[in-house]
Amino acid sequence: MKSNQFRLILLLTMAFAVRVPIGAQHISSAGVLGNSGEQGSSLVRFASAPARGLGMVYDSYGTIWDRAGAGRLNRYALDGRLLGSYPIATGDAHFDRETLANGNVILLLGGILYRLPIDAYPGAQPTALGISADQISFANNKGEVALLQRNTVKVLNTNSWTLNTAIQNLSLGNIYDLAILDDGSILFQNAGQVRLFINGNEVTGGWPKNVKISRVQHVGGFWYGFDGHGTVRRFDGEFQPAPGVVLGGLSGWFIGHVDTNEELYLGNGMAILGDAIAAVSGRYGIVSLLEWNGDKQQYRIARRLGAVTNCHGLAINDNGSVWFNAGRWNWDDPPTAPILDSIAGGGILGQTVLLNDGSFLAALQRDSAVTIVHSRFDWKNQLANGISLPTSMLNAATTYTQKDGTRVLLLADASGHTSAFPLDGNNLPQKNGVPVVIRFASPVGHLTTLAMENKSVMLGAADGAICEFELQGNAWQEVRRWNSWDAGNTEHFGSQVYISRDGNQLWVSDSTRNRVLCFDLQTRKLLGSFGQTDHPGDDLEHFAHPAAIAARHGRAVVFDSDNQRLVKLQFSGS
Repeated sequence: MKSNQFRLILLLTMAFAVRVPIGAQHISSAGVLGNSGEQGSSLVRFASAPARGLGMVYDSYGTIWDRAGAGRLNRYALDGRLLGSYPIATGDAHFDRETLANGNVILLLGGILYRLPIDAYPGAQPTALGISADQISFANNKGEVALLQRNTVKVLNTNSWTLNTAIQNLSLGNIYDLAILDDGSILFQNAGQVRLFINGNEVTGGWPKNVKISRVQHVGGFWYGFDGHGTVRRFDGEFQPAPGVVLGGLSGWFIGHVDTNEELYLGNGMAILGDAIAAVSGRYGIVSLLEWNGDKQQYRIARRLGAVTNCHGLAINDNGSVWFNAGRWNWDDPPTAPILDSIAGGGILGQTVLLNDGSFLAALQRDSAVTIVHSRFDWKNQLANGISLPTSMLNAATTYTQKDGTRVLLLADASGHTSAFPLDGNNLPQKNGVPVVIRFASPVGHLTTLAMENKSVMLGAADGAICEFELQGNAWQEVRRWNSWDAGNTEHFGSQVYISRDGNQLWVSDSTRNRVLCFDLQTRKLLGSFGQTDHPGDDLEHFAHPAAIAARHGRAVVFDSDNQRLVKLQFSGS
Protein backbone atom coordinates (compact mmCIF):
# COMPACT_ATOMS: atom_id res chain seq x y z
CA MET A 1 0.00 0.00 0.00
CA LYS A 2 1.41 3.38 -1.01
CA SER A 3 1.67 6.42 1.26
CA ASN A 4 -1.10 8.32 -0.56
CA GLN A 5 -3.40 5.31 -0.12
CA PHE A 6 -2.67 5.38 3.57
CA ARG A 7 -3.61 9.06 3.75
CA LEU A 8 -6.82 8.33 1.85
CA ILE A 9 -7.77 5.65 4.39
CA LEU A 10 -7.01 8.11 7.19
CA LEU A 11 -9.29 10.75 5.62
CA LEU A 12 -12.04 8.21 5.13
CA THR A 13 -11.68 7.11 8.74
CA MET A 14 -12.01 10.72 9.92
CA ALA A 15 -15.13 11.10 7.82
CA PHE A 16 -16.44 7.85 9.28
CA ALA A 17 -15.91 9.23 12.80
CA VAL A 18 -17.79 12.51 12.29
CA ARG A 19 -21.46 11.65 12.67
CA VAL A 20 -24.64 13.66 12.53
CA PRO A 21 -25.40 14.38 16.22
CA ILE A 22 -27.92 12.02 17.73
CA GLY A 23 -30.32 14.07 19.81
CA ALA A 24 -31.30 12.88 23.26
CA GLN A 25 -33.12 15.86 24.77
CA HIS A 26 -30.39 18.51 24.95
CA ILE A 27 -27.32 16.29 24.75
CA SER A 28 -25.85 14.99 21.51
CA SER A 29 -23.01 12.69 20.55
CA ALA A 30 -19.77 14.22 19.30
CA GLY A 31 -18.03 10.95 18.50
CA VAL A 32 -15.59 8.52 20.07
CA LEU A 33 -11.97 8.63 21.20
CA GLY A 34 -9.64 5.79 22.07
CA ASN A 35 -11.35 2.90 20.27
CA SER A 36 -10.31 2.47 16.64
CA GLY A 37 -13.42 0.41 15.84
CA GLU A 38 -15.73 3.14 17.19
CA GLN A 39 -18.99 1.16 17.50
CA GLY A 40 -20.96 -2.00 16.73
CA SER A 41 -19.38 -5.15 15.35
CA SER A 42 -16.13 -3.33 14.52
CA LEU A 43 -15.67 -2.08 18.11
CA VAL A 44 -12.33 -3.20 19.51
CA ARG A 45 -12.33 -5.04 22.81
CA PHE A 46 -9.39 -6.22 24.90
CA ALA A 47 -9.32 -8.87 27.60
CA SER A 48 -9.60 -7.47 31.11
CA ALA A 49 -6.10 -8.47 32.22
CA PRO A 50 -3.30 -6.58 30.42
CA ALA A 51 -0.57 -8.33 28.45
CA ARG A 52 2.25 -7.12 26.23
CA GLY A 53 1.99 -7.16 22.47
CA LEU A 54 3.31 -10.27 20.72
CA GLY A 55 5.26 -8.62 17.92
CA MET A 56 3.56 -7.95 14.61
CA VAL A 57 1.92 -10.12 11.98
CA TYR A 58 0.81 -8.50 8.72
CA ASP A 59 -0.80 -11.14 6.54
CA SER A 60 -1.51 -11.59 2.83
CA TYR A 61 -5.03 -10.20 3.30
CA GLY A 62 -3.60 -6.87 4.47
CA THR A 63 -4.72 -7.35 8.07
CA ILE A 64 -2.82 -7.03 11.35
CA TRP A 65 -2.72 -9.45 14.27
CA ASP A 66 -1.64 -8.76 17.85
CA ARG A 67 -2.47 -9.80 21.38
CA ALA A 68 -5.18 -7.72 23.06
CA GLY A 69 -4.83 -8.53 26.73
CA ALA A 70 -4.18 -11.88 28.35
CA GLY A 71 -5.93 -14.69 26.53
CA ARG A 72 -7.06 -12.78 23.42
CA LEU A 73 -5.65 -12.36 19.90
CA ASN A 74 -7.19 -9.60 17.78
CA ARG A 75 -7.22 -9.10 14.02
CA TYR A 76 -7.58 -5.58 12.58
CA ALA A 77 -8.24 -3.85 9.30
CA LEU A 78 -5.82 -1.00 8.62
CA ASP A 79 -8.59 1.52 9.21
CA GLY A 80 -8.84 0.31 12.81
CA ARG A 81 -11.89 -1.95 12.65
CA LEU A 82 -11.87 -5.19 14.58
CA LEU A 83 -12.20 -8.13 12.18
CA GLY A 84 -12.04 -10.96 14.67
CA SER A 85 -10.95 -12.13 18.11
CA TYR A 86 -9.44 -15.50 18.99
CA PRO A 87 -8.99 -17.18 22.40
CA ILE A 88 -5.36 -17.94 23.19
CA ALA A 89 -3.48 -19.18 26.25
CA THR A 90 -3.53 -16.65 29.08
CA GLY A 91 -0.47 -15.19 30.73
CA ASP A 92 2.16 -12.63 29.78
CA ALA A 93 5.54 -14.34 29.54
CA HIS A 94 8.48 -12.14 28.61
CA PHE A 95 9.29 -14.08 25.42
CA ASP A 96 5.72 -14.58 24.18
CA ARG A 97 5.79 -13.82 20.46
CA GLU A 98 4.04 -14.30 17.13
CA THR A 99 5.26 -14.69 13.58
CA LEU A 100 3.74 -15.50 10.18
CA ALA A 101 4.73 -18.62 8.27
CA ASN A 102 3.07 -20.53 5.43
CA GLY A 103 -0.38 -19.04 5.95
CA ASN A 104 -0.31 -19.55 9.73
CA VAL A 105 0.13 -17.29 12.69
CA ILE A 106 2.73 -19.11 14.81
CA LEU A 107 2.38 -18.26 18.50
CA LEU A 108 4.82 -18.80 21.34
CA LEU A 109 2.77 -18.53 24.55
CA GLY A 110 4.15 -19.53 27.92
CA GLY A 111 6.90 -21.60 26.26
CA ILE A 112 4.50 -23.61 24.06
CA LEU A 113 4.07 -23.29 20.28
CA TYR A 114 0.64 -22.96 18.63
CA ARG A 115 -0.59 -22.31 15.11
CA LEU A 116 -3.68 -20.51 13.83
CA PRO A 117 -4.44 -20.40 10.08
CA ILE A 118 -5.04 -16.87 8.82
CA ASP A 119 -8.25 -18.22 7.22
CA ALA A 120 -9.61 -19.28 10.62
CA TYR A 121 -13.03 -17.94 11.53
CA PRO A 122 -13.28 -15.47 14.45
CA GLY A 123 -13.43 -17.37 17.70
CA ALA A 124 -11.35 -20.30 16.44
CA GLN A 125 -8.82 -21.66 18.91
CA PRO A 126 -5.14 -22.14 17.95
CA THR A 127 -3.79 -25.68 17.76
CA ALA A 128 -0.97 -26.66 20.11
CA LEU A 129 1.97 -28.11 18.16
CA GLY A 130 3.37 -30.17 21.03
CA ILE A 131 6.65 -28.26 20.83
CA SER A 132 8.20 -26.24 23.63
CA ALA A 133 10.53 -23.30 23.03
CA ASP A 134 12.23 -20.51 24.93
CA GLN A 135 12.11 -18.10 21.98
CA ILE A 136 11.09 -17.95 18.32
CA SER A 137 12.23 -15.68 15.51
CA PHE A 138 10.25 -12.63 14.42
CA ALA A 139 10.31 -13.76 10.79
CA ASN A 140 10.59 -16.94 8.73
CA ASN A 141 12.65 -18.14 5.77
CA LYS A 142 10.53 -19.92 3.17
CA GLY A 143 8.25 -21.24 5.88
CA GLU A 144 11.05 -22.04 8.34
CA VAL A 145 10.94 -20.49 11.81
CA ALA A 146 13.95 -20.49 14.14
CA LEU A 147 13.38 -21.42 17.77
CA LEU A 148 15.52 -21.76 20.87
CA GLN A 149 15.38 -24.80 23.15
CA ARG A 150 17.79 -24.30 26.07
CA ASN A 151 21.25 -24.18 24.42
CA THR A 152 20.12 -25.40 21.00
CA VAL A 153 18.69 -23.48 18.05
CA LYS A 154 16.28 -25.48 15.90
CA VAL A 155 14.33 -24.75 12.75
CA LEU A 156 10.63 -25.57 12.45
CA ASN A 157 9.58 -26.28 8.86
CA THR A 158 5.92 -25.23 8.65
CA ASN A 159 5.50 -26.96 5.29
CA SER A 160 6.16 -30.42 6.76
CA TRP A 161 5.92 -29.51 10.48
CA THR A 162 9.32 -31.10 11.10
CA LEU A 163 11.96 -29.86 13.50
CA ASN A 164 15.69 -29.85 12.67
CA THR A 165 18.73 -28.79 14.68
CA ALA A 166 20.54 -25.71 13.34
CA ILE A 167 23.01 -24.76 16.12
CA GLN A 168 23.83 -26.98 19.08
CA ASN A 169 25.86 -26.88 22.28
CA LEU A 170 25.66 -23.10 22.75
CA SER A 171 27.24 -22.08 26.06
CA LEU A 172 27.04 -18.31 25.78
CA GLY A 173 24.62 -17.46 28.57
CA ASN A 174 21.44 -15.54 27.84
CA ILE A 175 20.39 -15.43 24.19
CA TYR A 176 17.94 -12.86 22.82
CA ASP A 177 16.42 -11.60 19.58
CA LEU A 178 16.59 -14.76 17.53
CA ALA A 179 16.41 -14.10 13.76
CA ILE A 180 16.50 -16.19 10.58
CA LEU A 181 17.34 -14.45 7.31
CA ASP A 182 16.33 -15.20 3.73
CA ASP A 183 19.56 -17.17 3.10
CA GLY A 184 18.94 -19.37 6.14
CA SER A 185 21.61 -17.74 8.30
CA ILE A 186 20.72 -17.30 11.95
CA LEU A 187 21.50 -14.39 14.23
CA PHE A 188 20.90 -13.65 17.88
CA GLN A 189 22.03 -11.19 20.52
CA ASN A 190 24.18 -12.17 23.45
CA ALA A 191 25.92 -9.90 26.00
CA GLY A 192 25.33 -6.79 23.89
CA GLN A 193 26.66 -8.39 20.70
CA VAL A 194 24.88 -9.79 17.64
CA ARG A 195 26.34 -13.11 16.51
CA LEU A 196 25.95 -14.64 13.04
CA PHE A 197 25.80 -18.36 12.27
CA ILE A 198 25.88 -19.95 8.81
CA ASN A 199 25.30 -23.68 8.43
CA GLY A 200 25.60 -24.06 12.19
CA ASN A 201 29.00 -22.36 12.42
CA GLU A 202 29.66 -18.93 13.92
CA VAL A 203 31.08 -16.30 11.57
CA THR A 204 34.07 -14.49 13.05
CA GLY A 205 35.25 -12.16 10.26
CA GLY A 206 33.78 -8.79 11.30
CA TRP A 207 31.49 -10.50 13.76
CA PRO A 208 30.07 -10.28 16.38
CA LYS A 209 28.65 -6.74 16.11
CA ASN A 210 28.28 -4.54 19.17
CA VAL A 211 24.67 -3.42 19.63
CA LYS A 212 23.54 -1.44 22.68
CA ILE A 213 19.81 -1.86 22.25
CA SER A 214 17.28 -4.55 23.03
CA ARG A 215 14.78 -6.34 20.80
CA VAL A 216 16.69 -6.31 17.54
CA GLN A 217 14.65 -7.34 14.49
CA HIS A 218 15.42 -7.62 10.75
CA VAL A 219 12.56 -6.36 8.58
CA GLY A 220 12.29 -4.56 5.24
CA GLY A 221 16.03 -4.71 4.54
CA PHE A 222 17.05 -2.97 7.79
CA TRP A 223 17.72 -3.90 11.38
CA TYR A 224 15.43 -2.23 13.91
CA GLY A 225 15.81 -1.91 17.66
CA PHE A 226 13.25 -0.78 20.22
CA ASP A 227 13.95 1.37 23.22
CA GLY A 228 12.02 3.04 26.05
CA HIS A 229 9.45 5.82 25.63
CA GLY A 230 8.40 4.66 22.17
CA THR A 231 11.83 4.96 20.57
CA VAL A 232 12.65 3.00 17.41
CA ARG A 233 16.15 2.92 15.89
CA ARG A 234 17.15 1.74 12.41
CA PHE A 235 20.48 0.19 11.38
CA ASP A 236 22.03 -1.10 8.19
CA GLY A 237 23.41 -4.61 7.65
CA GLU A 238 26.58 -3.71 9.57
CA PHE A 239 24.51 -2.38 12.48
CA GLN A 240 25.51 1.19 11.76
CA PRO A 241 22.86 3.92 12.24
CA ALA A 242 20.68 4.30 9.14
CA PRO A 243 19.99 7.01 10.26
CA GLY A 244 19.55 5.95 13.92
CA VAL A 245 16.48 7.11 15.85
CA VAL A 246 13.49 7.06 13.48
CA LEU A 247 10.73 7.40 16.08
CA GLY A 248 10.62 8.83 19.59
CA GLY A 249 13.03 10.94 21.57
CA LEU A 250 15.30 8.64 23.54
CA SER A 251 18.43 9.47 21.57
CA GLY A 252 20.85 10.04 24.43
CA TRP A 253 21.40 12.93 26.78
CA PHE A 254 18.81 15.66 26.55
CA ILE A 255 17.58 18.77 28.35
CA GLY A 256 13.84 19.29 28.58
CA HIS A 257 10.91 17.35 27.18
CA VAL A 258 11.24 13.88 25.67
CA ASP A 259 9.03 13.21 22.65
CA THR A 260 7.43 9.97 23.73
CA ASN A 261 4.45 7.69 23.32
CA GLU A 262 3.90 5.71 26.49
CA GLU A 263 1.35 3.38 24.87
CA LEU A 264 4.14 2.19 22.60
CA TYR A 265 6.81 2.46 25.30
CA LEU A 266 9.13 -0.44 24.41
CA GLY A 267 8.20 -1.86 21.02
CA ASN A 268 7.59 -5.61 20.82
CA GLY A 269 7.97 -6.02 17.09
CA MET A 270 7.53 -4.31 13.72
CA ALA A 271 6.12 -5.05 10.28
CA ILE A 272 6.64 -3.13 7.04
CA LEU A 273 3.27 -2.66 5.34
CA GLY A 274 4.37 -0.73 2.25
CA ASP A 275 6.90 1.71 0.84
CA ALA A 276 6.28 4.27 3.59
CA ILE A 277 4.09 2.47 6.13
CA ALA A 278 4.97 0.32 9.12
CA ALA A 279 3.26 -1.05 12.21
CA VAL A 280 4.70 -1.51 15.69
CA SER A 281 3.35 -3.64 18.52
CA GLY A 282 3.43 -1.75 21.78
CA ARG A 283 2.76 -1.91 25.47
CA TYR A 284 -0.33 -3.97 26.29
CA GLY A 285 -1.12 -4.64 22.63
CA ILE A 286 -1.82 -1.13 21.34
CA VAL A 287 -0.75 -1.11 17.67
CA SER A 288 0.82 2.03 16.20
CA LEU A 289 0.68 2.53 12.43
CA LEU A 290 3.62 4.62 11.26
CA GLU A 291 4.13 6.82 8.20
CA TRP A 292 7.63 7.55 6.87
CA ASN A 293 8.80 11.11 6.19
CA GLY A 294 11.63 10.87 3.67
CA ASP A 295 12.79 14.46 4.20
CA LYS A 296 13.12 14.10 7.95
CA GLN A 297 14.17 10.43 7.75
CA GLN A 298 11.70 9.68 10.52
CA TYR A 299 8.42 7.93 11.18
CA ARG A 300 5.40 9.54 12.75
CA ILE A 301 2.54 7.71 14.44
CA ALA A 302 -0.41 8.18 12.09
CA ARG A 303 -2.96 5.85 13.62
CA ARG A 304 -3.68 3.96 16.82
CA LEU A 305 -5.33 0.51 16.70
CA GLY A 306 -6.86 -0.70 19.92
CA ALA A 307 -9.13 0.27 22.80
CA VAL A 308 -8.98 1.88 26.25
CA THR A 309 -9.49 -0.69 28.97
CA ASN A 310 -9.03 1.22 32.24
CA CYS A 311 -9.54 4.85 33.16
CA HIS A 312 -6.98 5.98 35.74
CA GLY A 313 -7.49 9.70 35.17
CA LEU A 314 -9.73 11.89 33.00
CA ALA A 315 -9.88 15.65 32.39
CA ILE A 316 -11.10 18.11 29.74
CA ASN A 317 -10.10 21.75 29.26
CA ASP A 318 -11.68 24.85 27.69
CA ASN A 319 -10.67 23.82 24.16
CA GLY A 320 -12.02 20.30 24.55
CA SER A 321 -8.60 18.73 24.86
CA VAL A 322 -9.10 15.44 26.70
CA TRP A 323 -6.47 14.10 29.10
CA PHE A 324 -6.69 10.34 29.59
CA ASN A 325 -4.29 8.27 31.72
CA ALA A 326 -0.87 9.06 30.21
CA GLY A 327 -1.65 11.42 27.33
CA ARG A 328 -4.32 13.46 25.58
CA TRP A 329 -6.50 13.78 22.50
CA ASN A 330 -7.88 16.85 20.77
CA TRP A 331 -11.66 17.19 20.77
CA ASP A 332 -11.96 16.74 17.00
CA ASP A 333 -9.66 13.73 16.79
CA PRO A 334 -11.08 10.57 15.15
CA PRO A 335 -11.27 7.20 16.96
CA THR A 336 -7.93 6.12 15.44
CA ALA A 337 -5.95 9.19 16.54
CA PRO A 338 -2.72 8.42 18.43
CA ILE A 339 -2.43 9.76 21.94
CA LEU A 340 -0.44 13.01 22.30
CA ASP A 341 1.94 14.57 24.84
CA SER A 342 2.50 11.41 26.82
CA ILE A 343 3.94 11.39 30.30
CA ALA A 344 7.29 9.65 30.18
CA GLY A 345 7.31 6.60 32.41
CA GLY A 346 3.92 6.88 34.04
CA GLY A 347 0.41 8.30 34.08
CA ILE A 348 -2.15 10.10 36.22
CA LEU A 349 -4.21 8.28 38.82
CA GLY A 350 -7.58 8.98 40.37
CA GLN A 351 -9.90 11.94 39.89
CA THR A 352 -8.25 14.90 38.16
CA VAL A 353 -9.08 18.43 39.34
CA LEU A 354 -9.44 21.05 36.60
CA LEU A 355 -8.53 24.59 37.63
CA ASN A 356 -10.01 27.81 36.28
CA ASP A 357 -6.86 28.75 34.37
CA GLY A 358 -7.10 25.59 32.22
CA SER A 359 -4.45 23.67 34.14
CA PHE A 360 -5.10 20.68 36.35
CA LEU A 361 -3.98 18.99 39.54
CA ALA A 362 -3.44 15.26 39.40
CA ALA A 363 -1.66 12.39 41.08
CA LEU A 364 1.22 11.35 38.85
CA GLN A 365 2.73 7.89 38.95
CA ARG A 366 6.24 7.42 37.64
CA ASP A 367 7.46 3.89 38.18
CA SER A 368 6.42 3.19 41.79
CA ALA A 369 6.39 6.79 43.09
CA VAL A 370 3.11 8.73 43.30
CA THR A 371 3.19 12.53 43.64
CA ILE A 372 0.75 15.41 43.23
CA VAL A 373 1.55 17.64 40.26
CA HIS A 374 0.19 20.80 38.67
CA SER A 375 0.32 20.86 34.88
CA ARG A 376 -1.21 22.09 31.68
CA PHE A 377 -2.50 19.69 29.08
CA ASP A 378 0.65 19.59 26.96
CA TRP A 379 2.58 18.25 29.98
CA LYS A 380 5.70 20.13 28.93
CA ASN A 381 5.59 22.53 31.87
CA GLN A 382 4.80 20.16 34.69
CA LEU A 383 5.73 21.09 38.25
CA ALA A 384 6.11 18.42 40.90
CA ASN A 385 6.51 19.07 44.60
CA GLY A 386 7.48 15.69 45.95
CA ILE A 387 4.38 14.85 47.98
CA SER A 388 3.96 11.09 48.02
CA LEU A 389 0.66 9.33 48.67
CA PRO A 390 -0.66 5.78 48.57
CA THR A 391 -2.86 5.10 45.56
CA SER A 392 -5.81 4.31 47.83
CA MET A 393 -6.13 8.03 48.65
CA LEU A 394 -6.65 9.06 45.02
CA ASN A 395 -10.20 7.88 44.40
CA ALA A 396 -11.89 11.29 44.64
CA ALA A 397 -10.53 14.84 44.64
CA THR A 398 -11.55 18.51 44.64
CA THR A 399 -10.25 21.92 45.72
CA TYR A 400 -11.94 24.54 47.89
CA THR A 401 -11.16 27.76 49.77
CA GLN A 402 -11.18 27.94 53.56
CA LYS A 403 -12.55 30.93 55.47
CA ASP A 404 -9.00 32.25 55.98
CA GLY A 405 -8.51 32.28 52.20
CA THR A 406 -6.31 29.18 52.04
CA ARG A 407 -6.85 27.01 48.99
CA VAL A 408 -6.97 23.30 49.82
CA LEU A 409 -6.60 20.16 47.74
CA LEU A 410 -8.83 17.44 49.24
CA LEU A 411 -8.26 13.78 48.38
CA ALA A 412 -10.36 10.83 49.52
CA ASP A 413 -10.43 7.07 49.22
CA ALA A 414 -13.50 4.96 48.43
CA SER A 415 -14.61 4.97 52.08
CA GLY A 416 -14.26 8.75 52.43
CA HIS A 417 -11.00 8.82 54.41
CA THR A 418 -9.10 11.97 53.47
CA SER A 419 -5.75 13.64 52.94
CA ALA A 420 -5.63 17.41 52.39
CA PHE A 421 -2.89 19.85 51.45
CA PRO A 422 -2.81 23.67 51.20
CA LEU A 423 -2.06 25.11 47.74
CA ASP A 424 0.40 27.96 47.20
CA GLY A 425 0.00 30.80 44.69
CA ASN A 426 1.15 28.52 41.86
CA ASN A 427 -1.46 25.88 42.76
CA LEU A 428 1.21 23.55 44.05
CA PRO A 429 0.28 21.52 47.14
CA GLN A 430 2.50 21.99 50.18
CA LYS A 431 3.99 19.10 52.10
CA ASN A 432 2.42 19.98 55.44
CA GLY A 433 -1.10 18.58 55.32
CA VAL A 434 -4.21 20.10 56.90
CA PRO A 435 -6.67 18.14 59.08
CA VAL A 436 -9.86 17.81 57.02
CA VAL A 437 -12.44 15.03 57.31
CA ILE A 438 -15.61 14.03 55.46
CA ARG A 439 -18.50 13.00 57.69
CA PHE A 440 -21.31 11.04 56.07
CA ALA A 441 -24.76 10.91 57.63
CA SER A 442 -24.55 7.14 57.21
CA PRO A 443 -21.63 4.93 56.11
CA VAL A 444 -20.91 4.56 52.38
CA GLY A 445 -19.34 1.68 50.53
CA HIS A 446 -17.90 3.46 47.49
CA LEU A 447 -17.21 7.17 47.07
CA THR A 448 -16.39 7.68 43.38
CA THR A 449 -15.99 11.44 42.87
CA LEU A 450 -16.08 14.87 44.51
CA ALA A 451 -17.06 18.27 43.12
CA MET A 452 -17.70 21.76 44.48
CA GLU A 453 -21.22 23.04 43.86
CA ASN A 454 -20.20 26.50 45.08
CA LYS A 455 -17.85 27.99 47.67
CA SER A 456 -19.75 26.51 50.61
CA VAL A 457 -21.28 23.25 49.31
CA MET A 458 -19.34 20.16 48.26
CA LEU A 459 -20.89 17.26 46.36
CA GLY A 460 -19.90 13.62 46.53
CA ALA A 461 -21.08 10.65 44.47
CA ALA A 462 -21.40 7.53 46.62
CA ASP A 463 -23.47 4.34 46.45
CA GLY A 464 -25.75 5.64 43.71
CA ALA A 465 -26.56 8.95 45.42
CA ILE A 466 -25.43 12.58 45.44
CA CYS A 467 -24.29 13.64 48.90
CA GLU A 468 -24.20 17.34 49.79
CA PHE A 469 -21.74 18.63 52.41
CA GLU A 470 -21.20 21.88 54.27
CA LEU A 471 -17.94 22.84 55.96
CA GLN A 472 -18.20 22.89 59.74
CA GLY A 473 -14.82 23.66 61.25
CA ASN A 474 -12.41 21.18 59.68
CA ALA A 475 -15.15 18.73 58.69
CA TRP A 476 -17.32 18.48 55.62
CA GLN A 477 -20.62 17.40 57.16
CA GLU A 478 -23.27 15.70 55.02
CA VAL A 479 -26.52 17.70 55.10
CA ARG A 480 -28.49 16.11 52.29
CA ARG A 481 -28.48 12.98 50.11
CA TRP A 482 -30.57 12.41 47.02
CA ASN A 483 -30.81 9.74 44.33
CA SER A 484 -34.03 10.75 42.56
CA TRP A 485 -35.62 13.88 41.13
CA ASP A 486 -39.15 12.65 40.46
CA ALA A 487 -41.42 9.71 41.23
CA GLY A 488 -41.09 7.73 37.97
CA ASN A 489 -39.10 4.54 37.55
CA THR A 490 -36.50 6.29 35.37
CA GLU A 491 -36.13 9.29 37.70
CA HIS A 492 -33.66 7.71 40.10
CA PHE A 493 -30.01 6.70 39.88
CA GLY A 494 -28.62 3.21 39.80
CA SER A 495 -26.22 1.87 42.41
CA GLN A 496 -23.08 3.63 41.11
CA VAL A 497 -22.69 7.16 39.77
CA TYR A 498 -19.86 9.58 38.94
CA ILE A 499 -20.14 13.38 38.81
CA SER A 500 -18.53 16.42 37.22
CA ARG A 501 -19.54 20.04 37.76
CA ASP A 502 -19.54 22.48 34.83
CA GLY A 503 -20.62 25.98 35.85
CA ASN A 504 -24.27 25.75 36.87
CA GLN A 505 -24.59 22.22 35.53
CA LEU A 506 -23.99 18.89 37.23
CA TRP A 507 -23.17 16.00 34.91
CA VAL A 508 -23.88 12.53 36.29
CA SER A 509 -22.61 9.31 34.77
CA ASP A 510 -25.19 6.73 35.89
CA SER A 511 -23.15 3.59 35.40
CA THR A 512 -25.69 1.01 36.50
CA ARG A 513 -28.48 2.44 34.34
CA ASN A 514 -26.27 3.06 31.28
CA ARG A 515 -26.84 6.78 30.77
CA VAL A 516 -25.45 10.26 31.36
CA LEU A 517 -27.64 12.97 32.90
CA CYS A 518 -27.22 16.73 33.18
CA PHE A 519 -28.91 18.74 35.98
CA ASP A 520 -29.32 22.40 36.80
CA LEU A 521 -27.42 22.82 40.05
CA GLN A 522 -29.75 25.45 41.50
CA THR A 523 -33.09 23.77 40.78
CA ARG A 524 -31.96 20.11 40.52
CA LYS A 525 -34.01 20.07 37.32
CA LEU A 526 -33.00 17.50 34.71
CA LEU A 527 -31.75 19.36 31.64
CA GLY A 528 -30.91 16.45 29.38
CA SER A 529 -29.86 12.83 29.17
CA PHE A 530 -27.99 10.57 26.79
CA GLY A 531 -28.06 6.80 26.48
CA GLN A 532 -30.91 4.31 26.68
CA THR A 533 -31.92 3.81 30.31
CA ASP A 534 -31.28 0.23 31.48
CA HIS A 535 -30.40 -0.89 27.96
CA PRO A 536 -26.64 -1.20 27.34
CA GLY A 537 -25.39 -1.20 23.76
CA ASP A 538 -22.33 -0.51 21.64
CA ASP A 539 -23.61 1.87 18.96
CA LEU A 540 -23.38 5.67 19.19
CA GLU A 541 -26.73 5.95 20.98
CA HIS A 542 -25.86 3.61 23.86
CA PHE A 543 -23.48 3.17 26.74
CA ALA A 544 -22.37 0.02 28.49
CA HIS A 545 -21.64 0.98 32.09
CA PRO A 546 -20.35 4.55 31.69
CA ALA A 547 -17.97 5.47 34.51
CA ALA A 548 -15.66 8.48 34.96
CA ILE A 549 -16.90 11.75 33.46
CA ALA A 550 -15.31 15.18 32.95
CA ALA A 551 -17.23 18.25 31.76
CA ARG A 552 -16.21 21.75 30.68
CA HIS A 553 -18.12 24.56 28.95
CA GLY A 554 -20.98 22.40 27.69
CA ARG A 555 -18.79 19.48 26.62
CA ALA A 556 -18.34 16.21 28.44
CA VAL A 557 -16.23 13.13 27.92
CA VAL A 558 -17.24 9.78 29.44
CA PHE A 559 -15.35 6.56 29.93
CA ASP A 560 -17.74 3.99 28.42
CA SER A 561 -16.15 1.18 30.41
CA ASP A 562 -17.62 -2.02 28.95
CA ASN A 563 -17.30 -0.64 25.41
CA GLN A 564 -13.68 0.36 26.13
CA ARG A 565 -13.96 3.80 24.57
CA LEU A 566 -14.34 7.48 25.44
CA VAL A 567 -17.60 9.06 24.32
CA LYS A 568 -17.76 12.80 23.62
CA LEU A 569 -21.01 14.60 24.43
CA GLN A 570 -22.16 18.13 23.61
CA PHE A 571 -24.79 20.01 25.62
CA SER A 572 -26.80 22.15 23.18
CA GLY A 573 -28.80 24.18 25.72
CA SER A 574 -32.51 24.88 25.72
